[in-house]
Amino acid sequence: MRPLSLCALVLLHFMSLITVAEAGSDIKHNIPIAESSLPLQQIQTASTPTVQSSAETATQKPGATANQQAPKKRKKPWLELHGEARYIYGEGRFDIDTDVQTPFGKRHVHQHSKLILPQHRIRLEPTLHFSDSWRLTGMLEDSRDHHVSANNRHVYLKRLYMQHDAGSVQYTFGRFNQFMNDGNIIDEQLDGIRVNLKPQKGFSASLAYGRTHKPYNWQQKTGLLAEVAYQRPDSRWNHKLEYLNMRATGAVHESFIMPGTNLYAEEDRFRRQEIWSLYNSYDFTPHLRGSVELLRSTGWRAEGAAERDYGWVGTLLIHYVHQPNKLGDWDVWIRYYCQPSSSYITHTMDAQPTFFNNYAGFKGWCARYEVVVGKGLVLILEGFYLNNRHDRGLHQTERVLGFSLTQVF
Repeated sequence: MRPLSLCALVLLHFMSLITVAEAGSDIKHNIPIAESSLPLQQIQTASTPTVQSSAETATQKPGATANQQAPKKRKKPWLELHGEARYIYGEGRFDIDTDVQTPFGKRHVHQHSKLILPQHRIRLEPTLHFSDSWRLTGMLEDSRDHHVSANNRHVYLKRLYMQHDAGSVQYTFGRFNQFMNDGNIIDEQLDGIRVNLKPQKGFSASLAYGRTHKPYNWQQKTGLLAEVAYQRPDSRWNHKLEYLNMRATGAVHESFIMPGTNLYAEEDRFRRQEIWSLYNSYDFTPHLRGSVELLRSTGWRAEGAAERDYGWVGTLLIHYVHQPNKLGDWDVWIRYYCQPSSSYITHTMDAQPTFFNNYAGFKGWCARYEVVVGKGLVLILEGFYLNNRHDRGLHQTERVLGFSLTQVF
């Protein structure tokens, strides 16, 4: 049986275990907190913004019971607006060591480069609610690179998608953000459709099909993405099984082959990728969480060769931030990566995993400190130390240190 069919059967099995809520039931849309994302990104990668607001809740009258309370209805449609303004500064140092054969023997060659990234970004995310179950969400983004003007992206439409809640099922159509788990395998805009089953008896599931949104068709990949999660309300354990199978939609673009080599540009390094991810986390205390993500991936290169490899990502999260408006709230997390080059489509990290070529993959450490310094104002300090995972004739080292200041509104 093909992996794609097996994944669909697994999802259908779990869907059959989930009881569909009765029509008209009151379903709350809780926004999960992603460990590796900024506060607004946490909102963007959640299934949906919260529909109910404080204005929709009736005022409790003295002596009134819950059955006597009638929720105050909004006039429809209504508009909800979120956004962020972010400044980021990072400095990366990249080193390559190799031995070159010469007529006089081997000669050691060292290359060093430095990259400075001062950048600011503004996002506006309006949501038009047609009813309690239908809404249209968009996102406008303006991004400016103060070091390389060619990287500037003036105001453009980054996302536009429709969502519909039908009992315990949520449908999403359009261009939305696909963020799986901690973003170690994909954090990318997807043109397509997604079906989410909201948690019922500890189970939840998600099934998506679409195409990654890239400027050129040779960069785009199309395929299936699926997730099944389980967590009992009284348990400290959290389990997720994720599957991704995507292939390139366009032909290999010869002008993007690296000069003087037979290596393809990063976005076209694999024509097809199949990734399995098994994530397990455990809450030792309310403010201490450990997690391990096990990876198995296969990548098919443009010339037909296949790379099958295993990897893992381990994280220790301390005193994680629950809400960006709580002054002084903070978190620290330490993460170790050991990932094959075929184990991600677009990585969420602020370092550059694309630096490690020759299909070498990468391994190394990341440490991050996040603190709320004002209402909706979050400061993040972050550092990376990475090396190539496999020795393919090169020894590569990447060191990145930076900070970001984000105002969420």
